[in-house]
Amino acid sequence: MRTHDGLIVHAASDLNAFLGCAHAAALNLQRLRDPSSLPEPVDADETMALVQDAGHAHEADYLESLKKTLEVYEISSSDSLPDRANVTIDAMRSGAPVIYQAAFLARPWHGFADFLHRVEQPSGLGPWSYEVVDTKLARSPKPSHVLQLGLYSDLVTGVQNARPRAAHLVLGDGREALFRTVEFAHTLRAAQDRYLEFIATGAQGSRPEPCNACPLCGWREHCAAEWEATDHLSRVAGIQRSQIQKLRTAGTDTVAALAALPPGTRIAKLAPVTFERLRAQAALQVARRTGPPTVEPLPVEPNRGFARMPRPSPHDLFFDLEGDPLHPDGLEYLWGVHYRDAGGTVRFWYRWAHDREAERGAFEAAVDWFTEHLACHPDAHIYHYAAYEVSVLRRLSTAFASREAAVDELLRGEKFVDLYAITRAAVRTSEPDLSLKTLEVFFAEARSDAVTKANQSIVHYHRWRETGAASLLDGILDYNRVDCENTERLRDWLVHLRPDLPWWTRTAAVPETEPDPERAARAAAREALRAAVLRDALQLSVRGRQLMAYLVDFHTREKKPAQWAVFDRCAGDEADWIDDAECIGGITPASSGWQRAEKRSTVATYRYPEQDFKLREGNSVVHA
Repeated sequence: MRTHDGLIVHAASDLNAFLGCAHAAALNLQRLRDPSSLPEPVDADETMALVQDAGHAHEADYLESLKKTLEVYEISSSDSLPDRANVTIDAMRSGAPVIYQAAFLARPWHGFADFLHRVEQPSGLGPWSYEVVDTKLARSPKPSHVLQLGLYSDLVTGVQNARPRAAHLVLGDGREALFRTVEFAHTLRAAQDRYLEFIATGAQGSRPEPCNACPLCGWREHCAAEWEATDHLSRVAGIQRSQIQKLRTAGTDTVAALAALPPGTRIAKLAPVTFERLRAQAALQVARRTGPPTVEPLPVEPNRGFARMPRPSPHDLFFDLEGDPLHPDGLEYLWGVHYRDAGGTVRFWYRWAHDREAERGAFEAAVDWFTEHLACHPDAHIYHYAAYEVSVLRRLSTAFASREAAVDELLRGEKFVDLYAITRAAVRTSEPDLSLKTLEVFFAEARSDAVTKANQSIVHYHRWRETGAASLLDGILDYNRVDCENTERLRDWLVHLRPDLPWWTRTAAVPETEPDPERAARAAAREALRAAVLRDALQLSVRGRQLMAYLVDFHTREKKPAQWAVFDRCAGDEADWIDDAECIGGITPASSGWQRAEKRSTVATYRYPEQDFKLREGNSVVHA
């Protein structure tokens, strides 16, 4: 958003900001009209700067690849917007094969397209026309990307008097996604109309609300200060946007007001168990404003919280990963495990992985070590905090088509213990969230190392890639080691708080001591076929043989995410099920005669709290 000749002109980024958060667009407009009314938007933090730098590098790499085979006309970025727009029009009329940093000005819109590619389709320019190509670091296209392509395509249409048939997106891994402009033209037009109407009315009626756009927004600190000043309900740990709206509709608009509500208050469309959880959490946080950190054990429920804790073993493992989301397809670059050896001495097992092959080696080494360790110590478990570590093991086992059976055995044997799931069902604390770093106030000293947060780890890792300074890797390793050690301290803290209960014992089926002959024969046949493809399918390239070998058990692998999702939900909380549109949560038999026979079927009747869900007549369901 900028002014030109006394009028406001808008960019694709303004439209996307509005669609992500209308209040951000309102603040942009206020700042443009009266710069003194608001502080400067904050600059990108180090992590965001890394993302921006990686995006620029991706764009530069694509530019260099084009220059190897095509003539590229580059538009100078130092000229004024009208001059750049005029130079772009001249380049289009001349029929340049590729135009880089094309500029457009057609009030009320302006824009800068990464690339225009010439295509041999007639237009007002002659027997050729142009299509927009944008580069994005993302691994898959997003709606915001498509709207940006659509807006640029509209601007191109105004110059060449013919709508481009397609627009293109070059993704972070080099793949190119194609979009037919006709398919999203009406959606784009509707979004533009809503945005321009909002701006024309002075952007009235918006208020700051936490949303997915906040981490990348320049107004994030401004809004956070306002939430703090107004005691915004988003400060309640674990609260969701839909729950905030339901509380507001009932007249409760602050953390203090929620804390002051009497137990048993009925809030429309909010399950009683969810309301009580939020009310009690708010009360603890309000008390924390003038008092010390406190923890409150929750009532014990079967198969949840403290009841899901296995008996501690001296052979337990404490596992943590460091991942780089900016690497194409992500990279798990550090694998760390804290444990004690047979003599009780603290040990730290770790593996670095700076490329895809090293990641595969680290993954296989970790799974092999876990399997061997647990075979020697059947009473041991692998503790981690939140779902990330298990998600990575699942993903890499299928991505590499390696150690799939071993990972499945660990999962079926319930050897992984997610302390986050246990903590959130076992205790309520006075702290604003349940991150491991936040909870350390109860059981560990404050960190003073160079790296104290996950995003700092990523920043230091990229600095190491640029400089090769070993001290940066040492700082990341120390951070990971402390994370693993504090996972054990968290486990011990929970054990200290745990009431006198029987220890949870594994309810999953114990792996068979004698292998199933049929299963073993099928596995052997698959491996023989895989080996034959890799060895003998010489009409295929090496990469082709690898892909064909991977496809040998594709259908089994394809089913796993859906199966994992069912098991994950079975281990979840009732509040999660109620808010999960794929589930009906809080479901109970309707009455003593809730089951009845009907022909060859059994009809079951249930009651459940009011909630939104996608299940419809005819769907197959799983009773968790």
